[in-house]
Amino acid sequence: MGELLCAFAYASDLAFGLQWEDSLRSCYVAVRLAERLSLSEDDQAATYYAALLKDAGCISWTTELARVWQTDEIVARRELIIQGRTANLRAFTGWMRQFVATDRSLEEKLARYVQVLATSRAFIAEAIATSTAVARRIAGRLGMADRVGTGVYCAFEQWNGRGAPQGLRGEQIPRVARLVLPTWFVIPFHRVGGREAAVQVARTLRGQAFDPALSDAFLQLATEAAFWTELESTDIQQLVLAREPVGALPPVTEAGLDAVALAFADFIDLKSRYVAAHSRRVGAVAEQLARVLGCAEPAVAQIRRAGRSASLPTGAGTDGDLHRCLCRTGPRAQRSLLPLGGWSCEAVGLPPRLNA
Repeated sequence: MGELLCAFAYASDLAFGLQWEDSLRSCYVAVRLAERLSLSEDDQAATYYAALLKDAGCISWTTELARVWQTDEIVARRELIIQGRTANLRAFTGWMRQFVATDRSLEEKLARYVQVLATSRAFIAEAIATSTAVARRIAGRLGMADRVGTGVYCAFEQWNGRGAPQGLRGEQIPRVARLVLPTWFVIPFHRVGGREAAVQVARTLRGQAFDPALSDAFLQLATEAAFWTELESTDIQQLVLAREPVGALPPVTEAGLDAVALAFADFIDLKSRYVAAHSRRVGAVAEQLARVLGCAEPAVAQIRRAGRSASLPTGAGTDGDLHRCLCRTGPRAQRSLLPLGGWSCEAVGLPPRLNA
């Protein structure tokens, strides 16, 4: 199962605009924290799978982000993690000026700034609630234990009660979720500012967003050269796969592979409301063609699964400009009908609302 979940992790990196394998490094850190705290085998296993699935719902809100921010939401959301946390008004304002409605007139920009400032906390909380609910459903569809689903659902709760989706505080937050949250910050900060930046964010958010015991555990790990060597290794995928809990999940069956392929298909198509069930239909058409060509049943099954997952490398990382085009109305919408990969929006039958 670890190898299959690595595909989700890679797709999440694309969708968030993160550096390749950031999600695997997050998993590595979460597992090392669980080991350092001597958690039970069940908790360590749940932490491993939850860390790989923590962003499985991250593309379910991209259309809304692009609509409200009027920008490439992939880059904007990534940078919001680093420089624009909503609790820091000055940093958030700087992020907003850099990314929100950058191609609009001054009047339109100011109006958009006011809207974003007035609604940011509720809007981001709703985005988190939607994303984590999707991640929990995907975990369930993949046959994960309840504590994995709960872990990803509560992965953005904060120790001080200012997180989402439920505003849980302290020990109310499931342990697995408390282990996953720090990795969501530590890895991007490490990528941008190196080891010291990762250590600093662990110190700064101790007792605020992070469980103090987990911040302390990370700071202890940070004193070990071997920890950084493995975290920064180019073989991080193999290191993560080597730590997959033995026997925590049964082997994936043929029926299980179909369930995984369907989960991939639905994950891909969450990117935009305008492509709902697209990958499922691709799989169905591929299966019909295989049967018409007289392929043997095992080959038909492989082709069906491949069809459902065919857009995984590209669908998850589709540029946010597409969403801006889809969400625009008025004269600017007409100018947004630019060629996409050699095809115009009109030629591929995008929604008529673009012609407003």
